[in-house]
Amino acid sequence: NNVLICVIGAESGGVSLCVYNNARECKVRTFYAHSSTVTDVLIQGNTVFTLGVDQRIFEWKIIIDENTIGLETKRCYFTNVADCSSFLYTEDESKNRSIIVTGVGLQKLEL
Repeated sequence: NNVLICVIGAESGGVSLCVYNNARECKVRTFYAHSSTVTDVLIQGNTVFTLGVDQRIFEWKIIIDENTIGLETKRCYFTNVADCSSFLYTEDESKNRSIIVTGVGLQKLEL
């Protein structure tokens, strides 16, 4: 069962989840969590991270079943970096996770 997942951030603060399946059907749902523009999106397995100009990073769980698709908020992190533009996810050998945020400044957040 091949599934293509696409997550898109918007200027409105919305995060859209698009799922394409074998039947060439596309399901789209939009979720609102950020209060300003979403500047970056990362997909890591069944987890999505979104970064916004509002200095928040949301960690979402992707939900896909026969009838619905969705994003469930797992956590919200705050960064001290102003004008957040992008971020990088890292995981070491011991499974310690972190995110490095860039913008006007640089910050490493341990997850």
